[in-house]
Amino acid sequence: MWIVGARGDNLRETGIIEEIELENVYRNPSKIYSIWDSILYEKVRFQANLTPLLTAPAWMRRWTVTGSSSVTGWQSTTQLFTG
Repeated sequence: MWIVGARGDNLRETGIIEEIELENVYRNPSKIYSIWDSILYEKVRFQANLTPLLTAPAWMRRWTVTGSSSVTGWQSTTQLFTG
């Protein structure tokens, strides 16, 4: 999902989306997609308690919150995974 979902008078993204977009403006003034991808990857890769599952199309089956959060999904071509 791309980040163009802002609604309201000024149609402006805020919060973490705004922080990422501002970093992209600073580090990627030429708006090169591969640099944008790297910035997004860094945000995910260096976030504590988050496991990136890249190129893994999946459907979320269950969301469990008991002290900590977890997601269980199904990868359509191979197997069940839990993250």
